[in-house]
Amino acid sequence: MTYPKNIVVWDFETTGLDPFVHKPIEAAWVVVKDGCVIKARRYFLNYHVDIPEKAAAIHGITRQMIEGSEDASSDPKVILGLLLEDINASEAHVTHNGTYFDLLFLLNAFDTPDDLRKPMEAAMRANHVDTAAIFKGRGIRAAKRPEETLEAYSRRVLKTHHTFKFNLRAACEAHGIPVGNTHRAMDDVMLTHALYSKMCLKV
Repeated sequence: MTYPKNIVVWDFETTGLDPFVHKPIEAAWVVVKDGCVIKARRYFLNYHVDIPEKAAAIHGITRQMIEGSEDASSDPKVILGLLLEDINASEAHVTHNGTYFDLLFLLNAFDTPDDLRKPMEAAMRANHVDTAAIFKGRGIRAAKRPEETLEAYSRRVLKTHHTFKFNLRAACEAHGIPVGNTHRAMDDVMLTHALYSKMCLKV
């Protein structure tokens, strides 16, 4: 399979794991053309909500940090609209484990009626590449079937119960990509970009 070089790589940090209950509180993305980053964006998303200690312990983001930032007065929908614009202008958009996580957080951020949400979700999933699914699929030797879309393959692989570790750290370490100790959105974006380049573009 040939993977595109003109992409958007993006990531969220959130208040929890449930995209139907919790909120994204940090968004970061890069626009990549011919393998080179030409734009990088990072924003806090101020939903005026408390951040559980368990979530803050992972990414280190507190409500005080968000409300004291330059982004505090910005409407999260406006910021996420900028991300959508870049996604729509790209050949594909890339996440790590976004199939059942980041994508749902992004879709739920907009009060979209059901009759419009379904085509919006279908369009977003059609050009989505999940590096977690690709890494896990190769690790458990689950080949993409000829009739499968990449999205259908990602869903199948990610739902397959297996002890194989496919988190971002494990995937990067398996490909010799140095991983730091931080877990912020832009850190994860750059790691995902490096992983995509290694796995899909063979750079």
